[in-house]
Amino acid sequence: MRQILVLVTVVIVLTCSNCSTGRRLVEESSGYSGRELTVMSYNIHHANPPSKPAVIDVNAIAAVINRTHPALVALQEIDVYTHRSGENLHEAMDIGQLTGMKAYFGKAIDYDGGSYGVAVLSIFPVTEFIVHHLPTMNGTNGEPRVLAMAKINLPDKGDCWFACTHLDAQKNDTNRIAQISEILSVFREDPLPVILAGDFNATPG
Repeated sequence: MRQILVLVTVVIVLTCSNCSTGRRLVEESSGYSGRELTVMSYNIHHANPPSKPAVIDVNAIAAVINRTHPALVALQEIDVYTHRSGENLHEAMDIGQLTGMKAYFGKAIDYDGGSYGVAVLSIFPVTEFIVHHLPTMNGTNGEPRVLAMAKINLPDKGDCWFACTHLDAQKNDTNRIAQISEILSVFREDPLPVILAGDFNATPG
């Protein structure tokens, strides 16, 4: 999978509550102005530049993030303690340290002696983190996928969910549709606003 980087700015429309000096402090931080929130989605290909098969470079990934100054980042294709990327390398934690962001890893599968999945980075406090396993239909040979959900607290705006996923990559969309339906079901009854980011392996249509 080639590296994919998507950057968006979200206009915050949550109801203001508990207005405090916290707003001024965070407005000075990168990626958040109090009304606009910069969100990045980045498929990092286990920190391996596709043109350099033997190289693992988390510093290069962190440099891209640091140049953009997002407040929230959804990462896909994350290796944790695998043989191919490094038995002592927790990619999510290392990228979090290099960017100064809190890191949360959502394991999808056991892989190559370690774990593989998605991750969330945040400049905001995370009060809850949930990894929800998504369906893969029998007989499709699809790789198991997850939805990683971080409940974040935006200063003066309240809580919201920031969620990251990596949907099925097969040409047939059977698993993607099932996974999308499950994601909608997860959030349908939740009263909090949701920002969903990730590698959907699909066009907008």
